[in-house]
Amino acid sequence: MSLRTHSISLISLFTLMLMVGVMCWPVFAQAKEKSSAVPVKTDAASSDKAKKRAALEKKFQATMQNATLVGSFTLNDKKNKGKLHQEKYTLGKVEKYNGDFWTITARITYGKHDLNVPLLLEVKWAGDTPVITGDNFKIPGMGSFTFRVLIHNGQYIGTWDAGDHGGQMFGKIVHEAKKDKAKAE
Repeated sequence: MSLRTHSISLISLFTLMLMVGVMCWPVFAQAKEKSSAVPVKTDAASSDKAKKRAALEKKFQATMQNATLVGSFTLNDKKNKGKLHQEKYTLGKVEKYNGDFWTITARITYGKHDLNVPLLLEVKWAGDTPVITGDNFKIPGMGSFTFRVLIHNGQYIGTWDAGDHGGQMFGKIVHEAKKDKAKAE
């Protein structure tokens, strides 16, 4: 291959690349327009999200503070399968601690247990619904529990596991004024 032939080949290759680039430019330009049309998260959108979360957290606090969770739990074993056992959680102060963590003071009553204890619990959000979570969460005098408890519309429902036993839990969230009103009716 001579130098002249080699030069013509390089010029032809360069011309071909230039033609492809010119022909494809509208496609690249259209793709760039589409990518720039994607909405960018603004401070206003962030602010709205923060305001919505703050409102949900305020509602959660109002729902849980000074409330009593009255309900039942099950045990997933052959002896107790299908039996409902009574439980009661009398809550005191409920306040956000840091991030997703909340401090909840509670009196826990079930079976032979009756204990007052401050709890540092993680609250995750499934959309607008709070879910109290714990993984190998230690409660003094009771043991370690893994649990998920969903709070919604004045009720709670969840699962719990204590290693060698576990089950489900569910019930109503009641405030003193509502309890007094229910007794009067």
